[in-house]
Order: sequence, then structure tokens, then C-alpha cells
Amino acid sequence: LCREQEYTAIVVGGMSFRRMLLPLAVFASITLCMAAWVQEYLGPKAQMVYYAKKLSLQNKSDAEVRELHLRLNDFNSRRRVAMTAESLDTKSRTLTGLSIVVSEDGQKLYETWAQRALWMPEIKHWRLLNGYTQMRGKDGLWRTVNFAESEVSREAGLRGYGSEIVFESEPNTVELVSTDKPDYLTYGAIRERIQWMVDHDYSMREINRVRVYVSRRWTMATSCLLFVLVGAPLAVRPERGAMYKMGGVLALAIALILAYYICWNATSFLGEGSRYPWAWAWSSNVAALCFGLYLCAHVRD
Repeated sequence: LCREQEYTAIVVGGMSFRRMLLPLAVFASITLCMAAWVQEYLGPKAQMVYYAKKLSLQNKSDAEVRELHLRLNDFNSRRRVAMTAESLDTKSRTLTGLSIVVSEDGQKLYETWAQRALWMPEIKHWRLLNGYTQMRGKDGLWRTVNFAESEVSREAGLRGYGSEIVFESEPNTVELVSTDKPDYLTYGAIRERIQWMVDHDYSMREINRVRVYVSRRWTMATSCLLFVLVGAPLAVRPERGAMYKMGGVLALAIALILAYYICWNATSFLGEGSRYPWAWAWSSNVAALCFGLYLCAHVRD
């Protein structure tokens, strides 16, 4: 509109800049809502499907997989929960020769063996059959407890986040729910993960890294509205000169996006070591909002 002088004609006709900005702001708000929906629902599901398919291609098998070695909990945790199995029959969904070892700081706490494990789809759990657990008591002696049936999550000492191993639909791979990437989790699951990390005495930086991620989803979604508030008044400033050539417009857009992205990442990193990670995560957007409102207030109609 400015390059073709149509903006001048519209202003002379009596329509103000703020009134012209309204449909752009409405469109940006709709885009914001769509982006938030993608971040909350579509994004995590698509990421999980991609992750499962990638594992399927890496571990392709028609009938049986031998010598499984899986870690069942977060890699950042001091406690290590690992599972091994002699074989996995993907047709009958059966593990044989199962062993679960729980250790902390390199020292084994207890170990569970089972002849077989069956996948129970109705409860989404592995059921252990004919096994026993060896654990060290306070007196330092090892004791053995036999069981006819049990569950992997119970024997592994896992609850909530990171408590299940699940099959994909084919199934030709075993895939862990306890992924440490928040990309695969909805907001509710991330909040559960944060609470789980607090209960297990994670460091403040590790917990804040996940808290910042929640804020980053919203800040990225709201950035489209901020670019409208900043970009629109810059486009109608009187010192336009040669800016409305395609090269000038492209350079200005890249400069704005690059500046925002650098500040956005820097403040998110600083928030990981702060007592108020959400404040740091939102600081770039608040600064951009103030800058955009200032520019809009000083546009000459």
C-alpha cells in the first residue's frame, strides 16, 4: 500500500492508521490461536508419530527382536533404571528373559528377573510372570522376594512420568513414553513432568529448562502479533526512501526476525538459571510489545 501510494490516498480519504491496523491485528490474533493449538495438540502428536516411525525404520523386524537394552527413566536422573531382555516376539507381544536393574550413583539398589512379560493393551502395562526381586536391606544383606505376577512400573519404582513402555501399532519396535523431550508432550504432560522432577530433587536449572519451554511455546505463538505491531508502523514512517524496494523490505524483515530470535533465545537461556524463568522467557515479547505500541502511537496519519 505504501509503495503504490495507496496508503496516502486512504489516509486522505479519512481512514486512520489504527483503523487500517485492526484487520491485521485480528488476522494475527487468529494466527496466534492456530499456532497455540498446533503447539498444544497437533505438534506433540506429530512429533511422537515421527519419533515412532523413525524407531520403526531403525529397528525393523517382522517377528522377533533379540537382546533388547532399554533405559526406562530420564537420562538426567541420578537413579538409573535399565531393562534388558533376551528376546521380543512382536506378534505375541511377549518379552522373555527379562531383567530390570535399578542403580544410583553407580551402585546397584535392586534387580528383578522374570521368565516372561506380556503386554496388556487394556491397561497399557507390561505384566511380569514368574519372577523374583533381589534387594539390599539396611543391614547390607541381599534378600529375595518371589512373585507370580507383577508390573514393570512397580518393579522399576516408576510412577507418573516415565512409567510405561508401549508398543507401536505395527509393532516392530519398543518405544519409551519417558522421552526427555518436551516437544512430544502437551501442556498437561509437561506440568506432570515438572512435578515429577520436583519430587525427585532435580536441580533448579533442570526444572527451569522445562518451565522455560512452556513459556517458549506461548511466546513463539504470540510473536506473529508482535511483528504486526512493530512492522506496520515501520512501513508507514515518512523516512521511507528506498525502503519499499523489494530488497529493502526483505532486509528489514530479516533484521527484525533475527533480532527477535537472538533476544528470545538469550532470555530463555538466562531464565534457566533464574528464580523467575517465566519472566525472562517473556521479557523479549514484553520489550517488543512496548516497542510496537510506541511506534503505533507515533504514526502520523
